[in-house]
Amino acid sequence: MNEKIKEAAAAIKNGGVALFPTDTVCGLFACPDKEAAVKKIYTIKRRDRANPLAMLVPNIDSLWKWVKKDDFTEKKLRDNWPGAVTFILNTKEGKTIGVRMPDFNPLLKLLIMTGPLYATSANISGEPAPALVKDVVDSIKTKCDIIVDLEMKSRGKPSKVIDLTGEREKVVRE
Repeated sequence: MNEKIKEAAAAIKNGGVALFPTDTVCGLFACPDKEAAVKKIYTIKRRDRANPLAMLVPNIDSLWKWVKKDDFTEKKLRDNWPGAVTFILNTKEGKTIGVRMPDFNPLLKLLIMTGPLYATSANISGEPAPALVKDVVDSIKTKCDIIVDLEMKSRGKPSKVIDLTGEREKVVRE
């Protein structure tokens, strides 16, 4: 398994898109600084560019490079991570981003090797997200630079999404 994870990390660092299982559903991953790979994810999924990708992080401390840090946000993250909760946070550039720290050791190993990654479910936008790599449609698989199938079933349900950008927290998706 470690060799597969190392191969995926190398492919991602070189600008590739990886299909990799998570603790929620199967995902597509790319480095945030590899614009061609990020565009490729949008193309693969037929996703509207107005719908931003989430970022997965290996630990809370790796997040502060990207988002504003405050005591309330840090406590919420520490109380809920690792796990299947995505938080929408304010970035340092005045935008917002969804971030999550997964509760899945193989993926955390990948994130430690690569740093934070843009991620989204491995489905055509609007279609159900697959829990197993084998259930990802061929039109997605054939466009990925690397596929890592650990033959492990994700929980099959996308993460809960909580918006922390306003004065009150707001559950966007259960």
